[in-house]
Amino acid sequence: MPQGLIGDKMSKIIDLVKKYKEIILYLIVGAMTTAISFLVQWLFTDIVVLPYVFLATVIAWLVSVLFAFFANKIVVFERKEKKGFFVELALFYASRSFTGLLEVGIIFVFVDLIGFNDWVIKIIASVIIIILNYVLSKFVVFKRKKGEKAE
Repeated sequence: MPQGLIGDKMSKIIDLVKKYKEIILYLIVGAMTTAISFLVQWLFTDIVVLPYVFLATVIAWLVSVLFAFFANKIVVFERKEKKGFFVELALFYASRSFTGLLEVGIIFVFVDLIGFNDWVIKIIASVIIIILNYVLSKFVVFKRKKGEKAE
């Protein structure tokens, strides 16, 4: 391949990464959040051995959402100011609670009531929830004021 062609392709790739940087970072943070959730769940079910798996699940959710809050605030949406911190934190937990309940509702209706395949619905619901979490984070939790730019 001629050198110019390689440079052109790399330039296009770099432009795409710059254009979709926020979404790419959001997906990376999401994968890390999921890993943390699994790790904390494992820690509290197999190492600490809580009497109920439900408790380990709640702790895993709280810890992973807290990680997601900071990672999204600082890395994805580049919101480093401290003003409004607790409002953002409350909105973040509220939005994740809403989407979590929505996911449970989707599973209940389409799997338990209608009888669709649970894994197909889980995948569809997960895609919906990921998109909705991104939209809520970007336009509600970490919303920029008019004319405000990333730090």
